[in-house]
Amino acid sequence: MVEGLAAAFSGDLILSEESGLRGPADAAHLWIIDPLDGTEAFVDPRTRGYAVQIARARRDGDRFVLELGVVYEPHAHTLFAATIDGPVTREIDGVVVPLPVRPPAPLPPRIVTSTRISKPLRDRFLARGYADGGELRSVGIKVAHLLEGHADLYLATHGLAAWDLAAPQVLLEAAGGRVTDLDGQPPRYDVARLLGTAPPTSADVTARGDTKPRGPQGLVFTLGLDHADALAALRRTH
Repeated sequence: MVEGLAAAFSGDLILSEESGLRGPADAAHLWIIDPLDGTEAFVDPRTRGYAVQIARARRDGDRFVLELGVVYEPHAHTLFAATIDGPVTREIDGVVVPLPVRPPAPLPPRIVTSTRISKPLRDRFLARGYADGGELRSVGIKVAHLLEGHADLYLATHGLAAWDLAAPQVLLEAAGGRVTDLDGQPPRYDVARLLGTAPPTSADVTARGDTKPRGPQGLVFTLGLDHADALAALRRTH
């Protein structure tokens, strides 16, 4: 993937989990690649949740702004794709269909988590009336779960790298969803920190592509819910 993109877009930067950063530092565009998100699920075929994730962003001053993203789930032969303005499409075995707009989510909301969330915290969500939307690996597959109407909220309590987040974020926002920290602040793709020319801070979830969390609280993904209401409820549960 890296070699193919480098050949097709020789003037762009490319950031990949496996091979780091390559390309001209003053490039107008950045590709963000995770060739295998959800390694545990790849190793254990009984578990859903590994994907190939690719996003493209354009430089806008001191940050990169997401433009397009794709998430491919090889196990299910399913490709999700979108530009940031939408719509989101799903392709299965060559058949492409736009995903319908999600209606308002039912109450209580269904939460999807990962195996990395603490059991006491997960139990508190369920005790407060949240419905169990399942446990998956791969951020992209969890966002796909929201897109397909199987869950309404995803809480990532661990740090996410640029390659974990970028493509799923495009899909979610193209579908009308939101991703922020518990304070309501969106992820920031800071140019200097992605290029490694400034030190990472806890405020940059995507700093240099490493797994710096955006503060200690993680990130919240919603679709079909009032995001502010969801944040307030999550803060009470924490």
